[in-house]
Order: sequence, then structure tokens, then C-alpha cells
Amino acid sequence: MVVDNSTTIFLLLTIKCSIDKMKKIIIGAIAAFLAITPLSSVIAQGKAKTAKQKNVDQNSLLWKVTGNGLDKASYVFGTIHLICEADYFWNPVMEEAFNAAEKICMEMDMDDPQLQMTLAMGMVDKSGKKLSSYFEPADYEKLKAYAEERVKAVPVSVMEMMKPAAVWTTMVMMQYSCDEVKSYEAELMEKAKQGEKEILGLETANEQLDFILGMPDKEVVQSINDIVQGKDKKELDAQFADMINAYKKQQLNKLYELTDQETAMKMDKVKFLDDRNRNWIPKMKTMMQKQATFFAVGAAHLPGKTGVLQLLKDAGYTVEPVK
Repeated sequence: MVVDNSTTIFLLLTIKCSIDKMKKIIIGAIAAFLAITPLSSVIAQGKAKTAKQKNVDQNSLLWKVTGNGLDKASYVFGTIHLICEADYFWNPVMEEAFNAAEKICMEMDMDDPQLQMTLAMGMVDKSGKKLSSYFEPADYEKLKAYAEERVKAVPVSVMEMMKPAAVWTTMVMMQYSCDEVKSYEAELMEKAKQGEKEILGLETANEQLDFILGMPDKEVVQSINDIVQGKDKKELDAQFADMINAYKKQQLNKLYELTDQETAMKMDKVKFLDDRNRNWIPKMKTMMQKQATFFAVGAAHLPGKTGVLQLLKDAGYTVEPVK
């Protein structure tokens, strides 16, 4: 990760740390988690369920939405929030759909000037507890050693002030084996700025933080310990490689199967996927009615009976794959 070497005082965390560095750490960590979809496969401890999803008739990351009174087509694109630079791809069909849209909407309004500040405040443990108090002394010493070696972008002094879930999201982001990663959201935001397109969000930063920081501390700490100890690393690396391969082949059903797993933290699929999908549909309807919109959300939000694509069909829209 490339970071700024300046030493601007970031008062929210009461430490010396570059604002650019903190923005990259926090945005990257939030993005890494909020795939749950599809990055839950990085920390999955169980086996994929055998049930197959039958609601998506064709595989594609890009879908065209028409009908139901829309004057112009809108598009839904499934992202993977972080990906190794060598695996990143963006084809002419995606570019054409992006250019045809008048507005861009992601899970959060990534252009909101208050976003970084809100996320930074949310990651600080306001209870006054230090991170070390959540761990057994021996486990915390191992975490410190691991962080000093593997999570160099985040000083241990910063981690000591963060909530366990915030530390976990940062550690998940560091599990990539490549030196350089890219974010689809960051790339799309830059494209939107160049095209002078307004950027919108389906959720606020506080809503997303609620999903992340609401995880039980005990289970989060256990997952952090598992990462530090390298538990099941080979299996998880293989699952992650499968997920990247499925994404590059635009295999939505396979992606959904890989993410529909029991994890170490027993993440609630209804809360993290289904409920959010249902909450998004009324907002998407309003946006599409006003202007052609390019929606970019985690790919695992798209397929399934309660996925965004099926919910849009249920609402009366024609939803077609674009290849």
C-alpha cells in the first residue's frame, strides 16, 4: 500500500498520522469488509453450503434495468471491493454502460467530504477500553508482533485505540498476497469525477459502520487470533483464489456459493445481505426514475431469491445481463 509520508496531526485519533494514510487505511478496511460479499471467503472457517442458486439465469457482472416506467436504462454492476492489480479488469461494455449513465451510485457516497472523518470516529473505541484489554496477554503480544511485521501501514499505537472489529477489517485487507491492490469503488469514483457525474450512496457511513462494529467482540477477537496464528491459511488462500477466478469469469452463481458460507463469526446473512438488499430497492427506484443511474455494489448482493436482481424483477423491472 502506498502511503503519504507527511505527519499531519489527526486530532480525532490524537496521534501523529498522515491524513492520507488514515483515509487509505480506513476506506480500505471498510471496503474490504463490506464485500461481505465477497471477502467473507477470506475468513471462512466452514464449508460452502450445497444449495444452488437458481434465480440468476445468466452470468454477468453487468445488468441492464428497463421498463416499469423508466425513460432511460439504468445499470447494476457487481464489484469486488479490493482486488490485486493484476486481476483488475474493466471491459468496453462496462465503459459504455458507465458513460451512458447520468449518475453513479455505490454502497456509500465515496465523494462525501465527511466520509473519512465519520469512519475514523466510528473505528475508535469510545468506551475507553484499549485493544489489549480484549485479549489474553500472550495473544496480544502475538498480535503486536504480527502487526509490526505485516500491518505496517497501521502503527500499533493506532490499533490500541481501535475497536476489535475495526482492527479485524484492517487485517483482512492485509491478507492479499500481491503488493498492489485496486478498488473498483475508487476507480469508479475517479471516472465519475472525470465525467463530471454526481456520486450517490445507498447507505450512510454510520449505517455501514453499524454492520461492521455490531459483530460480537468475542468472536471478532477469536478471528483475529486465527489470522495471527495462520489457522487454515492454505485452505482460505485456495478459497480466495477460487473467488477471484469466479469474479474474473463473471460467474455470479459461483461467487454466491463461495460467499454463502459459515464463517468463524457466524455472520448473519439476512442482516448483512438480504435486509440491506431490500432496503436498497426503494432508493434505487427513486434514483432510476429521475435519471439513468449506474449502480456499483458488492457482487454477492446481486444473485439469489433476495438478491438485488431478483428484487428488481419482483418490483416490475426488466433485468437483463449485458456482455
